[in-house]
Amino acid sequence: MPPQFPIDYNIGHIGFTYVRGFTSAGVAYFERWHRLGPVQVTHTLVVSGDNECIEAHLDEGVARVSLDKYFDDPGCRIFFRRPRGWTPDLGARIAAAAAAQLGSRYNTSLILAEAAGDTWLGHWCNRLLRAWPNRLLSRVLDRPGRWICSQLVAHALRQQPELQNLGVLRLPPDTIDPQQLFDDPQIFEPAAIRN
Repeated sequence: MPPQFPIDYNIGHIGFTYVRGFTSAGVAYFERWHRLGPVQVTHTLVVSGDNECIEAHLDEGVARVSLDKYFDDPGCRIFFRRPRGWTPDLGARIAAAAAAQLGSRYNTSLILAEAAGDTWLGHWCNRLLRAWPNRLLSRVLDRPGRWICSQLVAHALRQQPELQNLGVLRLPPDTIDPQQLFDDPQIFEPAAIRN
C-alpha cells in the first residue's frame, strides 16, 4: 500500500528513491562513500502536495510531477523524511522554494563533478584536502539556473532559517548528493517512512 497523505508524508517532506536498474546502481556506487546505513538512495524530491512533488530530473528539468510514478513502480523504493521542526508553515516554505525553480533545466555538467569527486582517487583527494577539489570542480562545472535533484532539495532546505546551518546544509548545495541528505541526522526527524 502506498504511503498516505498527510499521514505518511506531507508538503515540505523530502522524498528519496532507489529504482532498480543500471543508472541507480551506478549512482549508488559513486555515493557509497557517504552511505551511513543499509539504505541506498539515488534521487531526492520535495513533496508539494497530495501525490505531487517537485524534482530535478534529467528528462524534464525541474518539474512538478505525480508521485504515482514512484508508488506504481514495483522496482522503486521510496522513503520520506520529515525536516526537523516541521510545521505546515515550514513545509509550505520548503515547497515554495523548490517551486521557484520550476521550468529550470537539468544541470548535466554538475553530475560529472559529482562522479569525479566520488571516484576512488577523488574521494581520497577530497579527504586529504578537506573537500577542496570537490568544491572547486563543482564551482567550475555548475551552471547557474540549472539543477540536479540533491542541489535543488538542499537549496530549498537551506532557504529556511531554522535549517540552513544544520548538517550537510553547511556545504555548498552543488556538492551534496542524495545519500548525504538522506543519512543526515541533523536535518531530519529520526524515522524515515518507507514504501
